[in-house]
Amino acid sequence: MKKGLVLGLAGLFLLTGCGSKKVTCSQTIKQGGKEIEAKVVAKVKNKKIDSIEVIYETDSKETASQFCQVYSSAKCNGKKVTLSNDVALNLFGLTKKELQESSKDDFIEGIESTGFKCK
Repeated sequence: MKKGLVLGLAGLFLLTGCGSKKVTCSQTIKQGGKEIEAKVVAKVKNKKIDSIEVIYETDSKETASQFCQVYSSAKCNGKKVTLSNDVALNLFGLTKKELQESSKDDFIEGIESTGFKCK
């Protein structure tokens, strides 16, 4: 009986996302008449932000290519550009230590103040 209850509760936590290890925030940016979908994915460890990744989905390969020229360490795949933790931190003007001292709630509050919506 206890084993069934424990398994049931574990399944409930998995299905509801309780204890989620990621925070995903998104925003549509209009630049030069083009729309770019920006997504920030923050990994949470011990209730603090461990790392972030910024993903841009552009309207064309040319726009993505321009991002890749500016950020040489970016991963480019067609219209999608992914910036790793270090480059992403520079975008937000943060150090790794500042990021890792941020709680999940502080991170969400700060990024939502710039126009992103988090879930």
